[in-house]
Amino acid sequence: MEELRENILSIQAATFSGTPVSTSRLSDTTAQKAIKLSSLALMESAKRIEAIEYVYNKLNEEQKKIIRLKYWEGNLTNQGIALEMNINLVTFYRWRNSIVKMVAARLGWEM
Repeated sequence: MEELRENILSIQAATFSGTPVSTSRLSDTTAQKAIKLSSLALMESAKRIEAIEYVYNKLNEEQKKIIRLKYWEGNLTNQGIALEMNINLVTFYRWRNSIVKMVAARLGWEM
């Protein structure tokens, strides 16, 4: 990823979808870099979304509820989520950590 980023930042000629960008040479290069870096950010976001969806679909209903309450609704504390789900706080943390590790593994990240 870092090598690809460096290659993008060293681009000298500017094109967008094969068509030269019609501004100054500095702006051309800058615009092309911005477009490519944005594309990389979108690709990385897509990878993360895919990993989260993949793991979410593998979870049981209680674990899915933790995800919904913790990350999507976000209006309860960790203790509040444990109380809502009638589980102890240690179980909440164990399940949450396990889910986070599964997503990280799907992304190829070291934990």
